[in-house]
Amino acid sequence: MHYDNLEIADLLILLENVSPFSEESLQINDALTEKTEALVLDYFARNIMPVYRVSDILVLGIHPSAKSYPDGYVQVTRFSLRAGVIGDSQYSSVRSAIQSEGLWHMDLLSDAMAEESLGLTLTAEIAYSSSIGQSSHFCHLG
Repeated sequence: MHYDNLEIADLLILLENVSPFSEESLQINDALTEKTEALVLDYFARNIMPVYRVSDILVLGIHPSAKSYPDGYVQVTRFSLRAGVIGDSQYSSVRSAIQSEGLWHMDLLSDAMAEESLGLTLTAEIAYSSSIGQSSHFCHLG
């Protein structure tokens, strides 16, 4: 089957209905990776960080790595809506980040929802830093 004309949501439905580790599931996973990579690169081209929902209180953003860019490295940063930034991972490519994090299984937030979620993490980060007597690194932005 050819998957080029299918959207990510359609591919996920197909994936649910095939045997795990079958040839077809591998082809669907490849198509999901390619479509997600194209989507993320489109966001990068527009200087927007795509933000994905992991759970009700956890989101992650994928963005060029400040340490290694423009060498192609990307970073996935995890944000807790209750505690602020809680970690990150570096990857040598967008594709490896997508595959390692399983981004196609997560909901991509709209720009408005991403902005709201990141605002909540900023508030949580500042509150947490204040509670332990440190200034947040976010306080120095701008």
